[in-house]
Amino acid sequence: MWGRFDGCSKISGETQAETENTRGGEGSATHGCHRGCVIRCSGTYYDKDGHYLTKQPEYETVWAHGGNCGIDDLDAIAMLDRLDDDYGLDTIEMAPPSRSPWKPGSASSAMLRAPSSWSTKSARAPRWTHSGQRCRGCRQGFGVERVPVVKGQSMPAYDPRGIQGIGVTYATSTQGADHTAGYAVATNILGWAAA
Repeated sequence: MWGRFDGCSKISGETQAETENTRGGEGSATHGCHRGCVIRCSGTYYDKDGHYLTKQPEYETVWAHGGNCGIDDLDAIAMLDRLDDDYGLDTIEMAPPSRSPWKPGSASSAMLRAPSSWSTKSARAPRWTHSGQRCRGCRQGFGVERVPVVKGQSMPAYDPRGIQGIGVTYATSTQGADHTAGYAVATNILGWAAA
């Protein structure tokens, strides 16, 4: 793991909002998820031809299928998000298995689309079959010694090497790498504690 991604500006929230607003479409970069919503954090993502592709990829998804996999193409990330949604997969769990030594966006997308990749009993099933069994299953399928999991749950976009408080949360949570159990990010990075 590098800890940094050179292509981050190509997939940043600002770039994503600009792309969505430029392409247009109903809802584009911000809209309310219900009538009366004042926060308006929902969005929609349209492809280059103006066709609806997916709901706006969120922070965890952009990290998981973006920087974590070495992909700096918002369209590829949006397609992976759409495939995750269609198959009912968690993007945090799918990111580590989507890493590959081939062309990042297309290889990850092809892996998710492969009909044989979802049956471990199939004689044609490739080694990434275990991706449907979460990151922990991929470790077993690929024979990898170390994977980014705590108590079997994949680590989200909060790296405990840089945010040690979240590492304590991962270690003490009954679910393992649960980024919702105790949000130590603001305390560690911004230096403030909740009153």
